[in-house]
Amino acid sequence: ALAQHYAELQMEAREARSQPWQGRSTVRTLAAGTRIDVTQGPLAMFGDAPASYTVLRVTSVGVNNLPSPAVQALAELFGPIPELL
Repeated sequence: ALAQHYAELQMEAREARSQPWQGRSTVRTLAAGTRIDVTQGPLAMFGDAPASYTVLRVTSVGVNNLPSPAVQALAELFGPIPELL
């Protein structure tokens, strides 16, 4: 029974590595190791999407919606600010 259990774990690990998922979120507290439930993904309408996922990696991009005077002041201090920042 124990050997069967570990064989199933190995099989599930191999299967998980062969089926990576990528996504995008606005959740500010998302971190590696977090378990999440995706309820509105593109596969949800087909009923094929797993109910929950474990986040393995997070890449963050911050966008500041600063008022124009603040952007101008920062540009004077640091030079032109790229459009996407």
